[in-house]
Amino acid sequence: MKKITLLSVAAAFLFVSSCKKTEDAQPQFGTLGDHVWADVNSNGQQEAGEASMEGIKVLLYDGAGTRKIDSTTTNSAGQYLYDKLASGTYKLRFVAPTGAVSTVAGSGNGVSDSDINSLGWTRTVTIDVSKPITDTLRVNTLLDAGFRAQTSYAKDVNVILMASCQPCHVEGGGVNFEKRVKHVNNYTNAKGIATTMLDRVSRAQGAAGMMPRGGTRLSEEKIAVIRKWIEDGLAQ
Repeated sequence: MKKITLLSVAAAFLFVSSCKKTEDAQPQFGTLGDHVWADVNSNGQQEAGEASMEGIKVLLYDGAGTRKIDSTTTNSAGQYLYDKLASGTYKLRFVAPTGAVSTVAGSGNGVSDSDINSLGWTRTVTIDVSKPITDTLRVNTLLDAGFRAQTSYAKDVNVILMASCQPCHVEGGGVNFEKRVKHVNNYTNAKGIATTMLDRVSRAQGAAGMMPRGGTRLSEEKIAVIRKWIEDGLAQ
C-alpha cells in the first residue's frame, strides 16, 4: 500500500486549490439574441403563417453604435445569437434584404414584436454578467426584427396613378398636357414630385388643388400607399 504522507496531502490540497482558482477565473458571459421574420401584413406582430427569415445579417456594435464588434446571420429558423458578451452596452443592426424594409418598432396597433427602427437598429441594451442567467440583463433573447416588402413605384404606386391620374398625367393626354408633369408610367418624374403628389391627393374632396382634379378623392388606403412609398425610400 502506498504510504500517505503529510507532504502528499499538502500537494493534493495545493492541486485542488489551483484547479478551483482556475475554474473561478473563467469569464462569465452574457447573451443577446432572438428571431427575424417576414412581417407580411406590416403590423409588427409575429403571427401564424409569417415565415422566419434565414440568412439575415445581424451586426453587433458597441452601445454608441459607432464600433462594429462582430457579425452573424440568422439560421434556417430565423434565429441568431451572441452568447459570449462581457458586461457593457451594445446595439444590434439588422441588414434588410434587397427589396425589403424594417417593420418599425411600435408600428401597427402600437404593440410591436419588432425591436428595430427604420434603419434596422435596436435601442442600446445593457449586459451585466453579475446577474443570474435568469435575468434579462444577463441573457436577453427578446430582440426581434420584422421585415416587409418595400413599397415601389412599379408595383404599388403606378397602379394607382394609372387608375386615377391617367387622363391628365400620361404622355399625350388631356388639354394643355404639356403644362403638366408626366408622372404616369414615368418613375423619374413621379419621384421628383412625390411629396407634392402626396399633398395634393391628401386634400379634402373639393378643396383647392385637390387631385385628381374634378374627380373623386383617393381612398385613405391608396393615399397610405403613396405615403409609404415615400417613407420606404421612393423605390422604383
